[in-house]
Amino acid sequence: MTSPDDPANAPDQGGRVLDSSEGTRALYGALNDRIGDRDSMMWQAPAMALTAQAFLLTIALGHDTSALARGMAALLGVVVTAMSIQLMLKHRLIMTTDQVLMLALEYRMGLVSSAVDRETQVETIKQDRSGVDLIKRVPKKEGFVGWKSVNVWVGGLGVFTVVNVLILVLAIMDMAGVQCVLHVGDANGAPRCLLDL
Repeated sequence: MTSPDDPANAPDQGGRVLDSSEGTRALYGALNDRIGDRDSMMWQAPAMALTAQAFLLTIALGHDTSALARGMAALLGVVVTAMSIQLMLKHRLIMTTDQVLMLALEYRMGLVSSAVDRETQVETIKQDRSGVDLIKRVPKKEGFVGWKSVNVWVGGLGVFTVVNVLILVLAIMDMAGVQCVLHVGDANGAPRCLLDL
């Protein structure tokens, strides 16, 4: 950061000393690039996990697959899902930290809008005095679109974990020689197998 006497710095209306030095602008640009890269990497994790899940579920649900192979494929499916969720959330944590730093730099530079904060963007559009009512063009963030995509994907990958655990349990029961998973009584009270392996 440069000194307050530097011409690149000037107080704003609130008396805040603004920093528009070359170093601050370079850091801002680097952060902007890094956030974009991190966002791309964050969404690669679940995409790769879905590809792996498709392959592993093909093995686990194949009719010619042995119980041991089904169990191993299901266990790998659980591991891949856990690894993918952790990686996605780690990228999200780092990206969010960079976004907060970028907001601080935007404030320091005296920018009236934000490249990363939707609330600031909407507020800037509301305050626009160009004569065009731009706020009507801003998409509403409500309903299904309002949900955080990271939470949707973590939940979706969690469903794959549940399915894989179920397949793993059934494979273990099959290896243990269990023939029937669910017994029910018929009209005469005699046990009848409802779900067999």
